[in-house]
Amino acid sequence: MWLNLSMVVHLNDLVTREQIGRITEDELRLQGYIRIRRGVYLPQELLPLDAPRWKIRRVISEARALSVSVVRKESPPPVLTLESALVICGLNTWVNTADVSYRIEENLGRRGTRDLPAISIGTVDICAVKERQLLSFASRGDTVGVNGVLVAPLEVVALDCARFLHPLPGVVAVSSVLSHLSRFDRRNQSQSRVGEAQVKEAIRRELTQVSGRKGCQQASAILDVADAGIQTPGEGYLWWLLHCMLPEHERCQLITQFHVNAEGRNYYPDAALPHRKIYFEFDGFGKIPENERDFLTRQRALASAGWTPIRIDQRQLGNPRTLIEYLMRELRGCGISVHYPQGISWKPIPYALLAPARRY
Repeated sequence: MWLNLSMVVHLNDLVTREQIGRITEDELRLQGYIRIRRGVYLPQELLPLDAPRWKIRRVISEARALSVSVVRKESPPPVLTLESALVICGLNTWVNTADVSYRIEENLGRRGTRDLPAISIGTVDICAVKERQLLSFASRGDTVGVNGVLVAPLEVVALDCARFLHPLPGVVAVSSVLSHLSRFDRRNQSQSRVGEAQVKEAIRRELTQVSGRKGCQQASAILDVADAGIQTPGEGYLWWLLHCMLPEHERCQLITQFHVNAEGRNYYPDAALPHRKIYFEFDGFGKIPENERDFLTRQRALASAGWTPIRIDQRQLGNPRTLIEYLMRELRGCGISVHYPQGISWKPIPYALLAPARRY
């Protein structure tokens, strides 16, 4: 896995005003309490020591998702879904600072959203996010308990993400669920792909339960694109763009984690068109080995085996137009009649999804 996204915070770690007593906000800060929302706090001691910025933001996303169950004490309790549910389950999401989304049985409550305030911890700023109660029909009503709160089953969460998110975070979210539930192992892909197909079929069964409702057409298209071999959000971005750009006869040949043996070593490019010996790599955080010699050895071995690389890096993600033009130029240089992104799974990427404050 690209990043260690294991849960850090439990519901019982959150502290309320009633538990703390009557002291000022300034005194609370001095005592090491982080204000998650009105009346709910997180002891700063629970943040990992010397944690990187992305990790601090992830912990706050966990605390925000958990805090819904603190403030909504009435019955029935909230059930987390969308990216906030994936955060609680320790799975990849496109945004690191996730909105909080939940349902309540029989859709009790008022329609609308509220803002959860921005937070500053030392030199790390965590942007404000939205909290919303979904009033949409859920494909089924059972729940799973995770760290003191209720979460929709991952198949339901994946379907919700495919229906209601922009296609880019939708593909990343569904792929994350596929990878987790199939226990994807690139060194045992025959078994992993069987598991992936079974999980996709389970999500499609959920889709039949909401047939004809909002987002179903997009959800079906995203299920077609999502892949258990996607291991990072950046890989998901690249994979999604390729599916929106390649002609169908090329797209059906595209594969993640394709095994290549070169100079006696095994390599697994992020994505590949094996019939053309083209491979794609996203160079994200921690992807290129610390030993540059190992990286150059890998690149040379694949080149000597006749493979052509097309690489993108973290900096290219923030400018979709430039990235699309780059991919079109590289693919056309390889003799592929690529087109500008199109289709049901394509939508222009809004700035909110690319803002550095929300990404890893």
